[in-house]
Amino acid sequence: ESPSRASVQRAAQTLFRDKGGFAWSADCSVIARGKVVAVKAPEARRDNFVHARVTIGDQPIEVMSLRLFPNVVRLDVLSPGAWRAYHDNRRKRRSQAGRIADYLGAIEREPVLIVGGDFNAPPRDAALDRFAEVTTDAFRTAGRGWGATIINQLPLVRIDQVRASARLTPMAAWAEPTRYSDHRRVVADFVLASAH
Repeated sequence: ESPSRASVQRAAQTLFRDKGGFAWSADCSVIARGKVVAVKAPEARRDNFVHARVTIGDQPIEVMSLRLFPNVVRLDVLSPGAWRAYHDNRRKRRSQAGRIADYLGAIEREPVLIVGGDFNAPPRDAALDRFAEVTTDAFRTAGRGWGATIINQLPLVRIDQVRASARLTPMAAWAEPTRYSDHRRVVADFVLASAH
């Protein structure tokens, strides 16, 4: 959930001065060191994400920030209506994840790719299976500590993730408290393998 465009621009300037940039949308944003170019997805593929091409030196990296459909919270768990709501919500998230994974698969043949954000589902949820076809969960590979991200004060579930393509090897990943969100922030370090 992004702050205003002006706030994201100020954050990019504060962090990187003239050596970085940003791509903004109302729901998701990317701030990075290097040359940042917003990539506009075709109309039919736009689905609650922002895509930026970040170039560091001469290496382009496709970076995507996303926010999948939020979960339904119902207290009437014994009612058929609650089960239908959960079923429909899960179906929508799976469909959305599939569309985004299709978009990722169409970017280029072996992109250097980082996808992060609020997946609104735990990492092993079947709704996210399509992401596993093109990316690896950094925390599952190189996680340290508890890793759960929601809620910030008492994190119980890891719905925020950083995932990357095969040329990026996760070296460390962890979650840390934040000041202005109900989610913890996920941090991940990667090493880039040379092209084949």
